[in-house]
Amino acid sequence: MKSFFPENNSAENKQHERCCGIHAAMRVLAESSTPDEAISKILQTISESLEWTLGEFWTADSKNNVLRCTEIWHKPSVNISEYHTLTRQILFSPGVGLPGIVYHSKKPVWIPDIAQTTYLHHAKIATKEDFHGAIGIPITYENEILGVFIFFSHKIQPHNKDLLMILASTGSMVGQFIKRIRAGNALRQAYNNLEMKIKKRTSALVQANKKLQVKIIERKLAEDALNASEARYRGLFENSPVSLWEEDSSAVKTYINHLRAAGINDLNTYFDNYPEEIYKCVAMMKVLDVNKATLKMYEATSKEQLLTGLAHTFDKESFLVYRQALVALSEGQTLFEAEATTRTLRGTKNYVYLRLSIAPGYEHTWEKIFVSLTDITAHKQTENALRRRIDFEKTVASISTKFLVISDFNNAVFKSLADAGQLSKASRTYLFQIHDNGNIVNNTHEWCNEGVNPRIQLRQNLSSATYPWLMENLHAGNIIHIADVSKMSSEAAAEKNEFEKEGIKSLLILPVYAENELAGYVGFENVVSIGPWHEEDIARLRIMAEIIGNAIARKKSEALITHMAYHDPLTNLPNRNLFQDRLQGAIVHAKRTGKIMALMVIDLDNFKTINDSLGHHAGDLLLLAVAERLTKCVRESDTISRTGGDEFILILPEIVYPINAAIVANKILDTLSNPFLVEGHELNITVSIGISLYPVDTSDRDDLIKKADIAMYLSKEHGKNTYRFYKSDMNTHV
Repeated sequence: MKSFFPENNSAENKQHERCCGIHAAMRVLAESSTPDEAISKILQTISESLEWTLGEFWTADSKNNVLRCTEIWHKPSVNISEYHTLTRQILFSPGVGLPGIVYHSKKPVWIPDIAQTTYLHHAKIATKEDFHGAIGIPITYENEILGVFIFFSHKIQPHNKDLLMILASTGSMVGQFIKRIRAGNALRQAYNNLEMKIKKRTSALVQANKKLQVKIIERKLAEDALNASEARYRGLFENSPVSLWEEDSSAVKTYINHLRAAGINDLNTYFDNYPEEIYKCVAMMKVLDVNKATLKMYEATSKEQLLTGLAHTFDKESFLVYRQALVALSEGQTLFEAEATTRTLRGTKNYVYLRLSIAPGYEHTWEKIFVSLTDITAHKQTENALRRRIDFEKTVASISTKFLVISDFNNAVFKSLADAGQLSKASRTYLFQIHDNGNIVNNTHEWCNEGVNPRIQLRQNLSSATYPWLMENLHAGNIIHIADVSKMSSEAAAEKNEFEKEGIKSLLILPVYAENELAGYVGFENVVSIGPWHEEDIARLRIMAEIIGNAIARKKSEALITHMAYHDPLTNLPNRNLFQDRLQGAIVHAKRTGKIMALMVIDLDNFKTINDSLGHHAGDLLLLAVAERLTKCVRESDTISRTGGDEFILILPEIVYPINAAIVANKILDTLSNPFLVEGHELNITVSIGISLYPVDTSDRDDLIKKADIAMYLSKEHGKNTYRFYKSDMNTHV
């Protein structure tokens, strides 16, 4: 049988070996950790699979706009030391030499004999080494060219379009690998730089804190000085830039003494069990006086207004700090310091540094307590902003790391949505992917915050026409940032209606692009309250969307390469590799279930005559038409493969009787007996079919193929346009 005997199919075997070599080069990318390691191995792998003499890698120096050779591999059997030295010294500009032409055009180039291209400077050196065949492959990422592969052969190499396309795809994958590694290195460098900035910032904050402590000590000294001179104290009190209070907490002290007398010694546990007691103590406290800085801090026009509305300045955090101070003073401390929050009479939240001290001589009565509040709101906001920025950048870095190796794409997306959703305090985050040429959108991944109902099951197979305004903006590359859904414009009426049905208050949607094509979008929803997302957060979330887009592109590329490795490029039917896997699986299944499996070899009669008279293109069109009709003759569980030339092999698993195979064979003969219309020619063809049965004829896989092939030749000897089983008595029985 032609497809299984190399001497009868050497050209196809050669092409297959080359494809396997190219596929091996792709495995190099998965196994390499650096571009240099990968490039060296890929040059060797591709050169050896093509049986070419030499491979070069020319790196694009974008800064100087030149190409320089950074890697050369050649067969160990050739001595090209002079060529190696000269090539390392050459710099090519865009458009100059074979590397420059490929770099400038961004397209692959195949030169059957470079010795005939005298206009190439590179040809002079190559000709001296007796090189003839030459290939130039661009190493690209999106629209950026990162370098050029050059391969030379001592033989004249006729142009091979299919091989050139595969090599071009390889160049794109190498470009993606180099770009991903460079991006990872840049991300790690940025992360290291960020850590350095954090250290510097932390050091600065420590210094600022020391200065703050110095100021606090200075204020303490000032307060001590006030005790020595009442007049001087009043002047300093009123005019101090720091908020100062004078309080009488004697009623609170009396109440604490009462609790002690009742046997309550652990105030922390007591306040845990009776939190309302803290509120009672706050109500007992009397503010005797405040200074002007206090009025300004609390946005009060007079002391009377402040004292009347004092209850409104406390919040949950304020009560917690007051509880800590109360416990500290009750344990004998005369000074308490802590960071706290407070609210102005207008409700604005401020951060303050609280210093509470009992005046000397009043330790047992608490009749005079001095309080100072230093406004540290700006400092805390800066600190919180820095912390939030660091958290966001760490999250983005973590998300990027999850997609470095896409072993579990779905899990990486779920974790990334969860991290981003928790950090941005979203109610729900999700990924929509676009299918069916942009007509359908599917919610493929979703994360929901605690207490938020999932919507993913209700967002499947949605028509993109339902969201015209949304899709128009996404295709334009716009970020959709809606702080208040109820205020959406009339042009987005359809989207507004859908969002309000789902109870969405505000949302952020980021387009996801895979190789410059809109692949979907990432969404962040808030179903609790309205409000915008921070611009800095949006910028970092957009990076996450780009990372997901790159991962989707890589996933599609890997799927395409895998498909190419197991399918015939002309008919898209399973090729020899996939056929062997399916056959082995069918044999194992038949052995386990005890059923029969049939193998059917189908060969077109007199196909060479048609191919020679009408041309290879017409022959290819005929093979495509035959493959289409054969596909309609079998079940979904059957496998129809093209293993080379005009030969097809059909696997029929789980047949009950041999006659079932005969029925399929007759169906194929009837179907193919109808004329084919190819480029205006009406063609009538016949086929010869050979059938072998497992385990009736043999239990060996290769022997099963061989016997089906023998049966096919018996069909040809019996006049063609028929089928034959391997065993003659089977033919008689059927």
